[in-house]
Amino acid sequence: MRNIFLVRTGAATRLYKNAQGVFGLRDKEERVTDATSQNYWMYIVTEEAFSEGDFITDDYVSASRVRSTTIEALKENGCYEQFKKVILTTHDYPISEGIQRIDDEFLEWFVKNPTCEKVEVKNYPLKFGGTLHKIIIPQEDSLSSKLKNVLDNMSQEEFDKEWKKITDLKMEGPSIFEEPKQETLEEAALSFLPHSEVEHDTDFIRGFEFGAKYQAKRMYSEEDMIGFAEWLSDLSFNLQHFDEKGLKQFNELLPLWKERFKK
Repeated sequence: MRNIFLVRTGAATRLYKNAQGVFGLRDKEERVTDATSQNYWMYIVTEEAFSEGDFITDDYVSASRVRSTTIEALKENGCYEQFKKVILTTHDYPISEGIQRIDDEFLEWFVKNPTCEKVEVKNYPLKFGGTLHKIIIPQEDSLSSKLKNVLDNMSQEEFDKEWKKITDLKMEGPSIFEEPKQETLEEAALSFLPHSEVEHDTDFIRGFEFGAKYQAKRMYSEEDMIGFAEWLSDLSFNLQHFDEKGLKQFNELLPLWKERFKK
């Protein structure tokens, strides 16, 4: 299940979403003063059963403390299952009551990877009671998610322009994928030398065909190139946006690329 809950609030927060639907993180907590953005509380929740004294939320309302009658009331109203126990948050009230604060490192990662709905949390029992929760940031997804977000927000014209910079190829639309007119090997052999010199030279034709087939095995087919394009798409490949960390991760993937496309 997803365990990152975001609840809109009118209170002062650092986490917000602008009018374009993009998350951001302020340097300090501020209230929204106009219609250009919306503030959010973030909650990391767990499937563990909650009890009196815990804080719970259903991803629509701010977290509240479980009272002696809360659980019974939720069950009677048929909404017990939708509420989850909060273990980390940015919400100041639960924090003041002992709920662990979500650290800045994760918040900074989240605004760059806003499609993330689930994160791994390691739990460490403390010697004098309680539990320390450690969010494990999925580093392996950081680069691809960031690049995917970049590509998703690029127009086709912008993408074509960047692709041309990388490949030095002219983008000519779907026509570049049209099937070329096929020529048989025998036709190619006969056109290689004057017809009168090779029409009865079966050894020459067989040799020509053998050489052509051998070379074809060392060339990329259309299927190969489509596979390579899909591989690049999965990686959300765009050289313009690689930083030093991104290049390191890409270089680590090169051996996999070389093995798959070793011809």
